[in-house]
Amino acid sequence: MHTDNALLRALSPADYHLLQNHLRPVGYRSGHILYEPEDRIDWVYFPESGLVSLISVMLSGDQVESAVVGREGGIGFLEAAGAGMIFSRAVVQIDLVAQRAPARDYLEALNRSATLRQVIASHVELTIAEGRQAIACIAHHPVEARLAWWLLECQERTGQDRFTLTQEFLSAMLGVQRSTVSQMAGVLKAEGLIEYSRGLILILDRPRLLWPAFLIGLGFASGLSLSGHQGVEPNSTFLTELADWLHLVAAILWVGGLVALAACVWPLAPTLRRSAFLGFSRIATVLVAVLVLAGTYLSIARLPTVSDLWTTHYGHALLVKIAIVCVALSWGAVHHFFVRPRLERGETPGALRRSLIGESMVAMLVLLVAAVLVNERPPPADPAGSTRSVTRALHL
Repeated sequence: MHTDNALLRALSPADYHLLQNHLRPVGYRSGHILYEPEDRIDWVYFPESGLVSLISVMLSGDQVESAVVGREGGIGFLEAAGAGMIFSRAVVQIDLVAQRAPARDYLEALNRSATLRQVIASHVELTIAEGRQAIACIAHHPVEARLAWWLLECQERTGQDRFTLTQEFLSAMLGVQRSTVSQMAGVLKAEGLIEYSRGLILILDRPRLLWPAFLIGLGFASGLSLSGHQGVEPNSTFLTELADWLHLVAAILWVGGLVALAACVWPLAPTLRRSAFLGFSRIATVLVAVLVLAGTYLSIARLPTVSDLWTTHYGHALLVKIAIVCVALSWGAVHHFFVRPRLERGETPGALRRSLIGESMVAMLVLLVAAVLVNERPPPADPAGSTRSVTRALHL
């Protein structure tokens, strides 16, 4: 199959064949409205290029952009399988080229294929997660960082470095006034990150533009860290708070990188597989070292005695986590010492994606056990010097 739409590319040949005969190419200029709120879904659109904005229209007439859709997804595929009605305005923001199919034919294909339903369900789950993250960003992060994030989102969804976005669209997208958009875009322009003139945006320095978006992720990690044990422990210190934060950030980057390799790079970007794996392998070595060192320090600080490992619920969960981490580290070591040299020689092991998926699942299992640890209060500290007793016992 030849398509630039990631959702269609994710389909198996058999599932794509169910839709192929019903797909027709269409194109629309910026400003064209695909759907108004409460319209019936007659067509399902799969963008190949361009950008569509989903806008929530208030009773007062005010508009708030709630999502953008590009070549990674589709318009109407979720609503067609439900009530058959859309509750947002779908308007083309950047000139659109798409494949579209009649909703009834799409539903027939959906009913005939369980694997097609699974692909759609996975995309819906991702869309919901992105929506929740956007809400959190609006509540907690400065406009400049949110603008950088949205511009990167638009670039990813269109595959273009140059695109036209009006101040009206950007203000609705960010939930701010147009004057604020001009001010923040001016800041990014002054820093040499973008060119911005009369709605035309050119991204000049994507790596530097990634830093504000990256800081948003660190902000989430900080919030999780401060709301965990460090937020309630009376004996927490600056070192334990720092170790907890480093531990969580390293875990997020490690697991996120694994999932991105297995779920995004491997199926959607074949030309980037080798460079992405080798680059992540180097970063992962540092992340795992930080993870192990910070985790060891926190375990010593939180367990008054070694016997707490097998006599308390917290210790039991920690032992399970340590065991799973050992499996994950062993898996990663195989990738680092055996798979990486083969990739450097230009070879591509056939089962590598399945192996990455396996390591990702083990890593996510570590996070699941970590969530249990967050809800388990560590045993009370011994004021007589518990850390010394644990340290001494570990050296026995």
